[in-house]
Amino acid sequence: MVRALAVEPEVLLLDEPFGALDAKVRQELRHWLREIHQKLNITTIFVTHDQEEALEMADTVVVMNHGGIEQVGSPEEVYQNPTNAFVYSFWGRVNKLKGDILLCENGNEITDDAVGYIRPYETGLTKEDINSSSNPSKVIHVHAVGAVVRVQLQQIESTNVFEAEITMEEYQKLGPLKRGDIINAIFKNIIKF
Repeated sequence: MVRALAVEPEVLLLDEPFGALDAKVRQELRHWLREIHQKLNITTIFVTHDQEEALEMADTVVVMNHGGIEQVGSPEEVYQNPTNAFVYSFWGRVNKLKGDILLCENGNEITDDAVGYIRPYETGLTKEDINSSSNPSKVIHVHAVGAVVRVQLQQIESTNVFEAEITMEEYQKLGPLKRGDIINAIFKNIIKF
């Protein structure tokens, strides 16, 4: 990459430059490359399959699928306002929930054969019977991953299996959860395409 910069190019193409590096080194190099990019003000095309890397590095993101463009926009735009289910699912772990009855805090309701999408961190959990937007679910598995806890559940009124991701603090307030426990899931932002 240093040789490429020595000739002062108008455009710099980087095709997965950090692909073979460990996560910590990749993160340090992302910061370094962002600084270099800003100092030299060179248009850079950065190809990556790492979604976090794309969101952190880019001013403009192009999401491609089988050689075609699905969406172009700022990192925030393509993450917050995806144009379709592919783009929504591209950005990481997603629950795909099918019909029956799914109730959501944002007012969306998924019924019959419709499909809704929600990110695990947008699924809250409570042991209380709060309101009509809660979805009774059975705990299948609980797994702590550092500061977060991932809880795999199955909705009681359907065959939907989904994951909730909560902070360790939220988990400790709930009290211990074990396989077979019934808890209410609150879907905060179901998206329909």
